[in-house]
Amino acid sequence: MTSSKRKFEEEKVDQLISLDPEPVVVELPVEKKQKEEPEETVIIKIDNNDSFILSRSMLTSQSKFIQTALEGDRDATELNFSSSLVPSDLFPDIVIYLTHHNKNRAELIGHPIKSKKLEDIIKDDWDFAFITPYLKKERISSLFKLIGSANYLEIPELLNLCAASFATLPIGIRPSEFPNTFGSEHDNLISTEKI
Repeated sequence: MTSSKRKFEEEKVDQLISLDPEPVVVELPVEKKQKEEPEETVIIKIDNNDSFILSRSMLTSQSKFIQTALEGDRDATELNFSSSLVPSDLFPDIVIYLTHHNKNRAELIGHPIKSKKLEDIIKDDWDFAFITPYLKKERISSLFKLIGSANYLEIPELLNLCAASFATLPIGIRPSEFPNTFGSEHDNLISTEKI
């Protein structure tokens, strides 16, 4: 654009602006800032050792067990769990899952599962990335423990994700061997070979 043409357009804009009457001032209602109350927290302890301080509303909105426990005692600020029911090494992963899905609840995976490919049944990329490490041969016992914890804490979306992921595994475990898979010494049972 030449400088004379640009100058002409600027003058035209100035003329249009000068044709406007006085600017209209719109007063918007000012929202009074309310004092935000600090969010209530709950201390979760595993075997009275490992402590996790978490948002009460996040826990009660996603875990039916915790919701029921805290409704029974509205002043409760601490819950204790046995590591046999909620392993302390897996609880941080459960917290990560709950935190991620605090505002955006996970979708349940439909049944029956229509594909053996995990990427076909899990639509959420974050959920796929979350569950994939548990499907490795050396971590399958952790997947069983995660299923047990999600069931105990009554977190249906996490339980659904774990169970659907397990259903897609090319697994070589006979039904009679399922109880043995809870120990890490039996992780070598998983194979892609047909029985």
